[in-house]
Amino acid sequence: MFCGIFISSVFLKFCSQRVARLNIALGSAKNINNNFVWITVVLRERLTIDHFYTYEVTELLEGGMGYVLLLSLIDSARKPDLMESILQRSSELKVRFRYPYRSLLAAKTVKEQRAMSLFARECNIWLEFEHPGIVPLLKIVDVSGLILALMPQYSGSLRDLLLQPKVSYRNLLKALAEPVAALAEIYKRYKVVHQDIKPENFLYERKDGRLKLLLSDWGIANVQAAQLPNFKSELSQFALNTMGGFGTFPYMAPERFYSYISDIKADIFSLGIMMMEIVTGTQPYYTDQPLEQQIISGSYYEKAESMLLHIPQQLSGLILSMIHPSVRNRPGNYKGILKLLQYF
Repeated sequence: MFCGIFISSVFLKFCSQRVARLNIALGSAKNINNNFVWITVVLRERLTIDHFYTYEVTELLEGGMGYVLLLSLIDSARKPDLMESILQRSSELKVRFRYPYRSLLAAKTVKEQRAMSLFARECNIWLEFEHPGIVPLLKIVDVSGLILALMPQYSGSLRDLLLQPKVSYRNLLKALAEPVAALAEIYKRYKVVHQDIKPENFLYERKDGRLKLLLSDWGIANVQAAQLPNFKSELSQFALNTMGGFGTFPYMAPERFYSYISDIKADIFSLGIMMMEIVTGTQPYYTDQPLEQQIISGSYYEKAESMLLHIPQQLSGLILSMIHPSVRNRPGNYKGILKLLQYF
């Protein structure tokens, strides 16, 4: 009984800390000069989080609108309290309660001040999600005016796995079941559409010899604000322009090229293109034609059919239905997709 009460208090403590830091950090973000801060951080190559935990910046990764720092703990100026000691000793509890002060972390931020409203939006959406198939947001921190979203550090992305010749597509599809279940749940509960499903946004780790994939990056997610209790819908014009029609070309559904509004079927299209890449090793596009033109016209579909001829019919049929040029011909939910992925 005491143990249950104690663990619950741990959970409440860390949840309240995360939410408080989110509000404080994003509130102070209005006054930062990101370019100056970035020069300082990169030259220093060390970050001190919450005054006590010093991390070395081991690598700086650049994305379309932001950076990810890979961090390694080199010094802690304080001894952990009882609750932190318990979390540190149990990997299961560390994951469950999103313990932030780990020996390895990744920290996400934006490149420019004008992208801060979009970053704040992403964090508010991200904070709502707790699912084993989603990369957890551990904490938001302000380091010398630099706003960082802390998350666990993983071995790499699905893209890295696709470049390894000995990885079985069956193992990859099996590992995909958990993040797809997460997509299904967040759409059902919050009506969130990810809008940027691609191999780079699925991170992986190996646990007890098992491959585990987790979905990341909610920067351009399309969401009905009323579905999220802590979500604020006020966005700058830059943020609106950035979300509208944005994504990654090979994985964007045809309708997303001419309509700002997208739904679950756009994500299912992206997932289908990614699954085809997992199964065949490539995307279903011609190299001698403009990519955007192929997607909008649907001319890629014939090539996709020929590429999947030697793939088991149940799997090939599902993928072809997911990437159909017509929205009406695609699945309207993840139920059948999950059933097949869990089969592997």
